[in-house]
Amino acid sequence: MLREPPKKHNMSVRLDSEELSKGQQNEEETKVLTWRQDIYVLTIITLAVIVSYWPNWIIRLGLVDNYIANNNYLLLFLFYLQFFLMLACPFLSKRIAPELCGFNMKKWFQGTTSETAWYVLFPLIVIITSAITARLVEQFGLPVSKPTDFFSRFHNSISHLIIITCLIAFIGPTIEELFWRGFIQKCLWKVFGPELALFVQAYLWAMLHFYPFGHFVNVLVLGFIFGFWRMRRKTLLPIIIAHVVFNSLICVARLVFWNYL
Repeated sequence: MLREPPKKHNMSVRLDSEELSKGQQNEEETKVLTWRQDIYVLTIITLAVIVSYWPNWIIRLGLVDNYIANNNYLLLFLFYLQFFLMLACPFLSKRIAPELCGFNMKKWFQGTTSETAWYVLFPLIVIITSAITARLVEQFGLPVSKPTDFFSRFHNSISHLIIITCLIAFIGPTIEELFWRGFIQKCLWKVFGPELALFVQAYLWAMLHFYPFGHFVNVLVLGFIFGFWRMRRKTLLPIIIAHVVFNSLICVARLVFWNYL
């Protein structure tokens, strides 16, 4: 009597489960929403942007006169309020509509060992690209804005210098990336697909900076670069590092305008 060869049952089950999980992940990323779901997601995105950015609109329209801040304490409060709302809106949206606006924060900070070098290379790419864009803007004579001296009244306060530096160089870039690339781009992805979502989030992000066209182009290019990494690699940590490095360099350059040196 011949013996039957041993069955590789466990291995086949494991491979099937892995393929199933990958299929479910791809299905989730390419899932087509109904037109009602599209409208619902776009409504949530619109409300999240309005709720998060109304402090910034007050700052731009009422607290800045000839590039000088009129009330710096209120200005700081509104900036921190804006970043709090930008952090709260994604989690509130996830709670309201987990199937449509849900996200997984663990995936934002997951990466492979091959991405370690990008923690250095990606900020360099961002800085070089921004410098080239700024040069082209200057060559074509596009309008730009001069640096806004938000904090001129605090020129003798080291504590305020620390607060401002943390706000612009660390807190702002981190929360902006969580909000725009982590939340907004993912929601737009479900409605428009990855490519169109990339352009839409970059345009909205640049537009809401309220800069003249020259600086708008520069911010638009940065939004495209950050969004492209998010689209291809799905992670946020290299984007956050690059944004923090970029804004830190801006802080160093703006020290002259803040009269700290």
